[in-house]
Amino acid sequence: MSNVSSGETWKPDNGRRTIGDYVTSSLLVLFTLLVGIACAVILASTLTQTRMSGITVNGVNINIWKLNEIRTKWSDINKQINEMTDEIELTFPHEACGSIVSPSR
Repeated sequence: MSNVSSGETWKPDNGRRTIGDYVTSSLLVLFTLLVGIACAVILASTLTQTRMSGITVNGVNINIWKLNEIRTKWSDINKQINEMTDEIELTFPHEACGSIVSPSR
């Protein structure tokens, strides 16, 4: 039944550890750290998304899609302003309009 003969008794290793024990312990610690880091990243991104979805400006709830729409409108307006500025500069050179300063872009 057992590998120990009838006259022998089984003795523990007295704390001796093999390389396999160290590898197993190291892998468990590494796995635990990776799971902890993954949980922290998931929690942080969830909290950030929750905060971003709940931004209120002047009583109006703003989400990512509304912010993207506002960005698009501002971009269109900025292009129009730049085109009009270029037309004005072509029509009235800087020498003729000494007090006009072109906006920085």
